Amino acid sequence: MDSTLQATQAWSLHFDLLLYFIKIPLAAALLLVFISTYTIHAKGRKCGCKGRLPPGPPPWPIVGNLLQTGSVPHVGMRKLTQKYGPLVYLKLGVVKAVVTDDPKFVMEFLKKQDHVFASRPKNIASEYFTYGGQDIAFSPYGAHWRSMRRLCLFELLTPKRIEYFRQGRLEEVKCMMKEVLACSSSNQAINLRDTFGALSSNTLTRMILGKRFFGSGDSGPAEAAEHKALIYAAFALINAFNVGDYIPFLRPFDLHGHERSMRKIMMRVDKIYDAIVDEHRRRRKEAGPEESHSNFVDQLLSLPGENEEENLRRTTIKAILIDMVAAGTDTSSITSEWTMAELLKHPELMENVRAEIDKVVGTDKLVEESDLSSLQQLKATVKEIFRLHPVGRNPEVWENPEKFRPQRFLTGDNVELSDGNLRIVPFGAGRRGCPGATLGSSVVLLGLARLIQAFHWSPATQSLNLKEAHGLMVLEEPLQAFASPRLSPHLYS
Repeated sequence: MDSTLQATQAWSLHFDLLLYFIKIPLAAALLLVFISTYTIHAKGRKCGCKGRLPPGPPPWPIVGNLLQTGSVPHVGMRKLTQKYGPLVYLKLGVVKAVVTDDPKFVMEFLKKQDHVFASRPKNIASEYFTYGGQDIAFSPYGAHWRSMRRLCLFELLTPKRIEYFRQGRLEEVKCMMKEVLACSSSNQAINLRDTFGALSSNTLTRMILGKRFFGSGDSGPAEAAEHKALIYAAFALINAFNVGDYIPFLRPFDLHGHERSMRKIMMRVDKIYDAIVDEHRRRRKEAGPEESHSNFVDQLLSLPGENEEENLRRTTIKAILIDMVAAGTDTSSITSEWTMAELLKHPELMENVRAEIDKVVGTDKLVEESDLSSLQQLKATVKEIFRLHPVGRNPEVWENPEKFRPQRFLTGDNVELSDGNLRIVPFGAGRRGCPGATLGSSVVLLGLARLIQAFHWSPATQSLNLKEAHGLMVLEEPLQAFASPRLSPHLYS
């Protein structure tokens, strides 16, 4: 085999370890902050001063520190902060970055000086999936981003709109319970990754697109299957390391074939979302004024565009729709799967959560959204997931940081999922804080509460594998478990 090809394949194998850096979700459960430092240099030039960079490992030629973060990058970077201090400078190919797991620096970056660090480093995946940055999550900080965020906060994700879709969320939870019960009746193991993914996705697509796309529903089986396949294929490429992002002169070679895959996916995505937009435009013409704002697509179609344009551009509408469906599905389902995995590993903690639900709600009715604020054990458990998975393990901040201990948050009368001191940042903070935090929290908490209340659970395998996937923040294998109903039969109908 040609030595150059061997070297290329070897580099490719190492580069795949760095999937972490591409993923920038709306509600990333990160305390480890990845910040592009070009803004620091820009500030230094403007003020006429020459700033000093934090310490860090010596970079290699061309690749910089890309190969020095290990097979699970956020774990490797945590080790670097332990070796070099609370601020570590890394050169990832041509990308300059600063890493920290110290809350006081996180506060500085995400709150006090977030206007400096509020932008997003460009990457190849975002060029394709956001139509060149016309969305919210990957859009650079500027006039377009401010306009789109205002749209989300004051038009799409207002408390009134979230309440308007409450019945749809409850119906999705009922669908989830029905499918779990069916598996239980036939003694089949439940794939909880698929279960939570369907719950999150269908909840969002009901609100955003006006139909459910996972499992049975009014989108039709073929359309639903294609939409599901596209979402997961896009996730894989957004998460995948693309060497061209860090070593730009290699981009034209498309060494991993990612760009070819992105182009194919976007051709199909365009057709699906063009059809959705056209369908809603047709319905808006036919419907009366009271029926023309039933979901987010309708809302977007009714809003004025930028620069005094009469309406938002079609590509902007599609970018926002893709943004919201993808971001909400990914982060919510990952959190839910990790929570069930840890509770299956610690059955005594599962019983603590269930006992509280029984005490607050009872066993003669199902838990509702209005009950969630009273479920302190459940909220503490989810908050501990935000801390432990992936990176809230600074021993100077947390006692026994490697242990799963939800009780560390049960020190007051009420558990808040966010953290005012930014020891964890599950929903981001500052200008880039997640606009859908309230909605996402409700979906996660209600889904978990219903499953824990309504079923007894046991792992599908004797040894529960909680190993993180290669270079990612998800379980290496989808979580599988057996369920058996524990409430009166009429509650499952």
